[in-house]
Amino acid sequence: MITTDNRDETKDRILDAALKRFIHFGAGKTTMNEIAEDLRCSKASLYYYFPDKQGLHLAVLEKISEHLFQTMEERLVEMKKATDTLLDFIAIKYEFGCKFFRLEIFKLIQEKKMITPQQFRAFRDREHKLFTRIFEFGNDQGEFHLKRPATEIASLYQDVLEGVRYVASDGLPVIEIPNEDFFAKIVAKQRAIAQIFINGLKYKD
Repeated sequence: MITTDNRDETKDRILDAALKRFIHFGAGKTTMNEIAEDLRCSKASLYYYFPDKQGLHLAVLEKISEHLFQTMEERLVEMKKATDTLLDFIAIKYEFGCKFFRLEIFKLIQEKKMITPQQFRAFRDREHKLFTRIFEFGNDQGEFHLKRPATEIASLYQDVLEGVRYVASDGLPVIEIPNEDFFAKIVAKQRAIAQIFINGLKYKD
């Protein structure tokens, strides 16, 4: 039975239950009643924390996005070579995509335009800071020879990887049924273009 003694803990339990349902059945097919049944609580208890299903979708997206960034930041702490870390980031996002593609939540959010431009920029800005740190590290260690500021290099690199994803999806903003083959196609192209990009940074006049 859900109580309000610890709101953060209760909210996390709801998100965990919703995420489990979304992974197995898809976000679009999951109802608030089913989540309430899994938690053995009333539907009203769910609406206390999430007034509508859209709010729950966004909260789940924030939860898994935070998990992605935590994984990437942990990799930064262990960084020994910038090149390896850049390629590891591609692998991390590939594993993330394969794990959560059944959620359907990305498709629903894009279709209903739930994410504001400010939220999207916040996500990209956070990723950009991670890339900047990698390029700065590589330059400081003599692995790279940057001719431009690391922050500018990070922006270019980020745009290139995003462009590869766009091309891999044939220019479609929403993928109807993403699968592991789709993500494998993206990661293969991203690794190839990343290696070309990295080789250019290693060139010394």
